[in-house]
Amino acid sequence: MKQNELTPDSVNTILGPETLFEGNVHFNGSIRIDGKITGSLEGKGNAEIGANGTIKGDITVKNLYIAGTILGNVNSSGKVEVLSSATVIGDISAASIQVSDGAAIEGRIFSISEERKNAVLEKKEATEIPAK
Repeated sequence: MKQNELTPDSVNTILGPETLFEGNVHFNGSIRIDGKITGSLEGKGNAEIGANGTIKGDITVKNLYIAGTILGNVNSSGKVEVLSSATVIGDISAASIQVSDGAAIEGRIFSISEERKNAVLEKKEATEIPAK
């Protein structure tokens, strides 16, 4: 297990491998998905998509560890880790993104922290020449 993966003791909610959930999931704390969700996943904490987990919908979380399949866009305020068994069809946006060899991604990747983005925008505004 990697240092930053969720451990069974740190997970508040588990969606088991024989579970299909249709609808949007909102959570606090942390969640592990080993089943299937058709709908969005949104939370303030961490999420882990197990090797047999599938999400058909957008994901918005703090940190995300992907070993399964995501068919939708990912938005993370922290880190996204895409493991070698993962497939993501959709865009990934996070402050930090790590992709292992063998992972499959079809989509765009955006990796920039809010602080860095704001600094770049401020610098750009400061160097623009006003229109006459």
